[in-house]
Amino acid sequence: MEALLISLAVVAAAEIGDKTQLLALLLAAKFRKPLPVIAGISYEAIRWAIKSKSKFVAKLMVPGLLLQKLTTREPDDSMLEVAIVSAKAVIPNVEQSDGHEFQ
Repeated sequence: MEALLISLAVVAAAEIGDKTQLLALLLAAKFRKPLPVIAGISYEAIRWAIKSKSKFVAKLMVPGLLLQKLTTREPDDSMLEVAIVSAKAVIPNVEQSDGHEFQ
């Protein structure tokens, strides 16, 4: 397990290229909370996987996509109604594209 963590740390350090990753690493070190670092590495791994054209990487993504398909669904009418009411409460008097006010 220690070898895996060291390897992960080396790869993560090698991949620090943008300010967001560097900030996440500094904040995690300052507040001693590794969750931002794990989230940052996960985000970068997902970004890389999406851009990759490798069939191996595509097969690695299948379980996550199946889980996403299992846990998400189209909203029904009652959910849409709640969303519309919530939007009206938060964004009053927004004009629609046809010029009428959103009431």
